[in-house]
Amino acid sequence: MNFSTHNDGRVNINGTSLQGYLEADYQTLKAVFGEPMQCGGPKVKWEWCLQFEDEEIATVYDWKNYHLSEPEQVVTWHIGGFNRNIFERVKKIIADVQKQTA
Repeated sequence: MNFSTHNDGRVNINGTSLQGYLEADYQTLKAVFGEPMQCGGPKVKWEWCLQFEDEEIATVYDWKNYHLSEPEQVVTWHIGGFNRNIFERVKKIIADVQKQTA
């Protein structure tokens, strides 16, 4: 599954919505997706934007973690996209990495 991220260029995430939740540590996400965007907003502080080679879009972000000051403190991440399949795709990428490092 080849993909690019916001670190490679602009990814249009307009219209994406929550598709599921992912339990993963920040270091794993950073290793797979690179540095997150620091949004600094009241609801989202850290976010990755992904575009797959088939043009599907995914976002991985924290949501309303007002009490957390560092991304390393986040354990449950939100996965956004245009359909549930994108959640399964992101979940599989992370699960494969977690198996390799276990």
